[in-house]
Amino acid sequence: MIGLQRGICDQLHIGCSYTMSVLTALLLLFAGTHSSCAQQPQPASEGYDGVVVSRRITLQGLSSASGLGRLGDGNWLIVGDDDADLHVVDHNGTVLGTANLQSSAAVDPDGRIDKAVKRDYEALATYDDAGIRRFIALGSGSKVRTRTWVALGTWQGNKITVQEYQASDFYAQVMGRANITPEYLNIEGAVVIDDRLLLLNREDNKILSIDLGLALQSIMNQGIESLFEVDVIQIDLPDFAGVVSGLSGACMDSAGNRLYFCASIEDKTGTIQDGQILGSCVGWVAWDPTKDHFAPRTLHLIDELGNRTFDKLESLEILTDDLTGVRLAGVTDDDTGGSEWLEFFIPREVLQPQILPPSDGKD
Repeated sequence: MIGLQRGICDQLHIGCSYTMSVLTALLLLFAGTHSSCAQQPQPASEGYDGVVVSRRITLQGLSSASGLGRLGDGNWLIVGDDDADLHVVDHNGTVLGTANLQSSAAVDPDGRIDKAVKRDYEALATYDDAGIRRFIALGSGSKVRTRTWVALGTWQGNKITVQEYQASDFYAQVMGRANITPEYLNIEGAVVIDDRLLLLNREDNKILSIDLGLALQSIMNQGIESLFEVDVIQIDLPDFAGVVSGLSGACMDSAGNRLYFCASIEDKTGTIQDGQILGSCVGWVAWDPTKDHFAPRTLHLIDELGNRTFDKLESLEILTDDLTGVRLAGVTDDDTGGSEWLEFFIPREVLQPQILPPSDGKD
């Protein structure tokens, strides 16, 4: 099985003799279709390509993984949208350390914060700043006050520090500058590239680009006006069975040449309630900050048999990037608290337009 293969949606191979009546053939076709769809994962949609999930690890003791960031030296940072802790993990998903979030909130026996009061940290980005590894985790913004919190922190000497900020003024300014109404605000991913903070808004598949320094000033100084502009970039994504894919995470290669993103397909209404998970896809664009519109190619996540998986992919990071292709890792949330680490590979010849990998071979 190669890492990339053509989607094979709804192809049924039914042996029929030429003497079989048309009515009998139709009845068999309907019965076969009903049986396979009811009991088996459905294959990737006709016309879509698929990328095979080659590695899958259950993240023990980590609830509702929603953001993934590189810390360095084989360490990764994961935030969950209802988890009471940030988690530092290794490549095998082993938890190496934690830092508490929303310390005043009550949690259930599994460490999950109640949906009504959770700060809903959905977006996470890590970046270097004068030799210090920093991170920013952002609430979705889907509820005023409750979900308009931002956590800022550092990773130094294998130690994590974090400070949370109530940042409703920042979110209000983002909405105003980007012309987004409250019911359409749902920040699901974040990337820091150069001096820009990119926020992924799921409801309308827009990337919101903000000066990082001005964004941090606004976040850390609630009540003090800190004006910034928001550049809006539209990402066209495919639909599946009438449900439009929604941006859920992204990462940038170390040279700033290519933005990789993931999008989950969830049949729901509104920004708060969960819906039926229909799968996820990944895609990429040759990054150009002067553009305001992209129509990228996307690939469904599929298993080794070519069946579309029902993973809700929440975030992405680059594991390796070389002349053979790019290997990506992502985290999933099953909407019941379960979390997994997934890996998959996209061959270089598929990554059009062709861009040579960064010299360091990683993000």
